[in-house]
Amino acid sequence: MFNRSPSILLLFLFILPACGSPAPPTGESGSAPGAPPDSPAGTQSSPPGSATTTIPSSSPTGTATSTPEPSPVPLLRTIRTDGRAVNGLAWSPDGSLLAGALADGTILVWEASSGEQGLSIDASYSLSSVAWSPDGRYLAAGYLDGNGSLYDAASGERIHMLFSQDTGYASAAAWSPNGGSLALGGYGVALFNPANGGAVRTLERYESTLYGTSDWATQTYGLAFSPGGSLLAVTSRDNKVRMIDIWNPSSGAFLDDVRSLKNGSCETVDDLAWSPDGGTLAASLGSGTISLLSTSTWTVTVKIDATKDCINGLAWSPDSAILAGAVYFDGVHFWNAYSGDELLEMETNLGIINALEWSPDGDLLAASWEDGVVTLWDVTNVAQLLVVPTPTATTARTPTPPPPVAAGSVMWSTLDQRPLVYVPGGTFLMGAAATDPDADPDEHPRHEVLLDAFWIDQYEVTHEAYTLCVEAGACNPPAEADDNGFLYEYAAEIRDGPVVNVTWSDAQAYCAWAGRRLPSEAEWEKAARGGDGRIYPWGDDPDAFHKAWYCEGCIYDPDHPDVLDDFSRPAAVGSFPDGASPYGALDMAGNVWEWVADWYSKTTYSQPALVNPPGPANGSYRVMRGGGWTSPAIDLRLTYRQAYVPFSAWIDVGFRCAMDDDRTLLTGMKP
Repeated sequence: MFNRSPSILLLFLFILPACGSPAPPTGESGSAPGAPPDSPAGTQSSPPGSATTTIPSSSPTGTATSTPEPSPVPLLRTIRTDGRAVNGLAWSPDGSLLAGALADGTILVWEASSGEQGLSIDASYSLSSVAWSPDGRYLAAGYLDGNGSLYDAASGERIHMLFSQDTGYASAAAWSPNGGSLALGGYGVALFNPANGGAVRTLERYESTLYGTSDWATQTYGLAFSPGGSLLAVTSRDNKVRMIDIWNPSSGAFLDDVRSLKNGSCETVDDLAWSPDGGTLAASLGSGTISLLSTSTWTVTVKIDATKDCINGLAWSPDSAILAGAVYFDGVHFWNAYSGDELLEMETNLGIINALEWSPDGDLLAASWEDGVVTLWDVTNVAQLLVVPTPTATTARTPTPPPPVAAGSVMWSTLDQRPLVYVPGGTFLMGAAATDPDADPDEHPRHEVLLDAFWIDQYEVTHEAYTLCVEAGACNPPAEADDNGFLYEYAAEIRDGPVVNVTWSDAQAYCAWAGRRLPSEAEWEKAARGGDGRIYPWGDDPDAFHKAWYCEGCIYDPDHPDVLDDFSRPAAVGSFPDGASPYGALDMAGNVWEWVADWYSKTTYSQPALVNPPGPANGSYRVMRGGGWTSPAIDLRLTYRQAYVPFSAWIDVGFRCAMDDDRTLLTGMKP
């Protein structure tokens, strides 16, 4: 046995300016017209200033008047790149760093708090985009020729070259939230595994949604994953025009096309942006309008008339309440995402914006300019403009939260038809009590953890369900024999038994295909034990008879599977309803060990993250939980932590999936 770290899946974002041609391969010197004065040498920073703004009035008619009132979005700093165009921007996951992709082939990273330049990477190719990995450890860069590279974000060392193969000029790209898919749009959309640089599949539709059959592939102009990563929205053009197609990126299945944007003459879609809450897809149209689509009906709920020729970029506030757009030669505008009312217009007089990005914490808005300037604004006060007083108070609307559901409620996935149970948000006690005589050191100390609400599979993923993923080309077949020689075909004879002989990456791939993810270690433990600190799913009684499929002193032999057959393979999922967890999840103890998302560290609980803990940033082993059919009763304790190398496969190891409380892919009707 040897150790290795699993591959981290990354996505890089390729941006093509929506109006006009891309920025030149090499930057030209000079300053943008009307730009703030230069700061001292090095990475440039200017004192806070104010943009000219137009603020809606509070009159009953709702008319707007131009006033010289102080701007609610002060300019914090200006970063200059010696006239080199910045084609793409990306915030680090924690918002502390901002990366820029320069047309001359350089990646620059700046401190968001000071504007000081840190890392500089010579990518050697003209760049269209840059993006951080979800854990912040890597930077992915996209080239104007359609290829890309993966870099270590700390050292700048190149890790992989990524080749787009037949995608051609890469005008758009998107990175799935869980890092499981890398979508690169050119002539068609290629889905990649960035860990090895290989293309997984290509999404292509030769049939134009408006004009019938086209005899060549379409050019992709925009890509956007849903926040849960289960849907991919694509806008593209052939010799005439295309609207928006919706795909399942995990299976490659085409799901729907959005035709509701067509309004009389044909309109091109230049940019896409999915709201962070997943309820709205924003599309900027070539006519100078923005359509906000409900993702449940794919119909236009709000239409924004920007009264300009083009919107180069769209950016959502993290709370999904405000939409910002970079209007061609007219600066940045902010709109109320629920009513479409314009909240603010910033006439910046700096030229053409290539990219617009809202910081993860919602405090800053970054813009990159064709003339080689990056500007950072303080947008913390923009939210105050959401409610404009009127006699009827109808111009502003607050977000509508999803309807409440009871703990343990069951809904079914629309993608793989598996049942999931609801685990409400809140705190629970994670880890073993100090008085637990059976606890290992890595189970201490017990600590309180706060989790957001989520859904988790009611049962372990079965052979049948996993086979569908294999047939779709999204999953590898289980290993014929595990690391001890146990044959998969023998375990698969059990009807509705859990799939086994799968690696951590196999489990992750299935969950991504099904529109979900592996649960975090904290999510798994809460789903298994609830909030009362119980030791087993059924309570504190160690008697697991008739409550779990486990092995206390049994004998098993891979060469003689007929010996004590009752303990030679997993049982059908859900065979022990008396062992259900407080939320109705079954087999959380026994049957098969379950892979979870986290890396393993024996010191994870020493300095724990107390809110939605993601686990260690890296490691050599992945965590497994719950015990299996080969386990003694002591291993069924819900605080017990097991670790194995992620590429190993075992006859007593399977998995279940989880997802955020995003019900767009769930139904209350049993398939």
